[in-house]
Amino acid sequence: SDQPSKVLQYYLDNFADYEKRGNLQIKTNQEFTADMAKNFDAVAVATGANYFNGSFKGDSQVTSLDDILDGNIPAGSRAVVEDTLGDNRAVTACRMLKKAGYNVVLVTKNAYHASKLVKIGEFADWYGEMAGLGIDDYTNSYVGYAGKDKVEIINKYNEEITALAGADLAVKIETPKVEQGLWEAIKNINVPKILLGDAVAPRNLQAAIREGYQAI
Repeated sequence: SDQPSKVLQYYLDNFADYEKRGNLQIKTNQEFTADMAKNFDAVAVATGANYFNGSFKGDSQVTSLDDILDGNIPAGSRAVVEDTLGDNRAVTACRMLKKAGYNVVLVTKNAYHASKLVKIGEFADWYGEMAGLGIDDYTNSYVGYAGKDKVEIINKYNEEITALAGADLAVKIETPKVEQGLWEAIKNINVPKILLGDAVAPRNLQAAIREGYQAI
């Protein structure tokens, strides 16, 4: 996203500072291969996790958070986003969909959207931004049907259905699956190695960085 969270920006600034002091070398847009692992004294694998297309009833096109983050957003005008995690991942998806020209409906079973942002001081900011972006939001609810003809939002308490205009695109923000392809490729190479972060189990950036510090 072009609007990193305060926490992410803090770590990015710290990485940049370490690099300036010569304690860290950052390389982006480069694949790390098993052959490259042989050139290092130790390797920490934190390859993260992959998001997959969620499942909805209806014929709206479904896409994943990974596709959105990569900028592979199909053309369309209306999108429904169902958030099951309550953190900044749904926030990022909504921002990028709005930037791509979509009208967005955000749905969660929780009492509040992105409630986990309270811990990092961005909860109120997001509610203000959400109103400014014109995002329609539904809490205590889930998506019962996502079709090009209509979208049905169901209240989780009384099963009351709210029918909305159809959606071209449907996105479900849910726990990703670990990516251990690199680990499998290097695990038999004779070099000290450690698996950490999302590559162990989907968590957050802080967990990966904490485990990285603990490893060294």
